[in-house]
Amino acid sequence: DKTTIEGFSDPQSPDNTGCGSAAYRCVCLDGVHCVQGFTLKGGRTAYSETYSDGEPYRGGGFWGNRTHQPTLADCVITDCVAGRGAAAFGSNLLRCIVTNNAVAGKGNSIVRNLSANACLFVDNDAKQNHVIGQDTILNQCTVADNRHDTTGTWRYTFNNSGSEAFNSVIGTTLNSVGLISGTTGSIAN
Repeated sequence: DKTTIEGFSDPQSPDNTGCGSAAYRCVCLDGVHCVQGFTLKGGRTAYSETYSDGEPYRGGGFWGNRTHQPTLADCVITDCVAGRGAAAFGSNLLRCIVTNNAVAGKGNSIVRNLSANACLFVDNDAKQNHVIGQDTILNQCTVADNRHDTTGTWRYTFNNSGSEAFNSVIGTTLNSVGLISGTTGSIAN
């Protein structure tokens, strides 16, 4: 069994997602570090009506300083909510399972601004936006059986804006309007 690091859901959350001023992420790293072999569960971020871009709304399960790119290895990230990068933002993921996470409000992406190697992304709710967000590199990953709600124009599985996928399986997503959006980046076998 893995040790669980639990975040905290704000009981006064304005939108019932648990995001708010009293919410806590599971892990937040601002240096070159590695967290290995844990379950990250129930992390939340600050609340915003629009979940515009900004550190307080990023990475409900794991937030890493993009300059240092800390690593999360052999972990499970589950039941986390954030406006941007609901499960993880600005980090390296290695052999992780990312499941049952949700984007808050009008935010976007389950993961964003990170590198993922040999990871599984399954059963996440991207609401109105991408499952895999911009500036994300996937290598030997599987993205399958995720979902969107039925509104929004950016309901794609993979945001190709600055993102790349190598030797990965990217499956369709329930209620998706397409598999790939964006104009830069690449998908290669």
